[in-house]
Amino acid sequence: MSSGCMQATRFLVDGNLNVEEMLVLQSSFEESYLGRLRKWIGKERVIITATRAVVFNEWGQLLLIRRRDNGRWVMPAGVMELEESGYDCLVRGVFEDSGLVVEAAILFAIWSVPQVFQAV
Repeated sequence: MSSGCMQATRFLVDGNLNVEEMLVLQSSFEESYLGRLRKWIGKERVIITATRAVVFNEWGQLLLIRRRDNGRWVMPAGVMELEESGYDCLVRGVFEDSGLVVEAAILFAIWSVPQVFQAV
């Protein structure tokens, strides 16, 4: 899993996607790459590339979003789609989770952990 540190705003984006393209990209889990993969292979273990964003506002407050499935507070995240860069995944994940648009991001950590998360 990779992680980026960024500042975000509702209006500006620096990268390959613009706001209109991000709105078009929003889809259900079933339409996503991971959703389609799960349909084919069920709960079989898979390797997944994802991003998690550490977003601070101008007062140094950390952005957390509340997950709909389990109610936990987490940092914005996204699973990479086919044909998508890590940066684009990060931008899309933050936008889908919070409505904020990334201005800039810096990769500061990459994790590879042996733990396996159970598919639902």
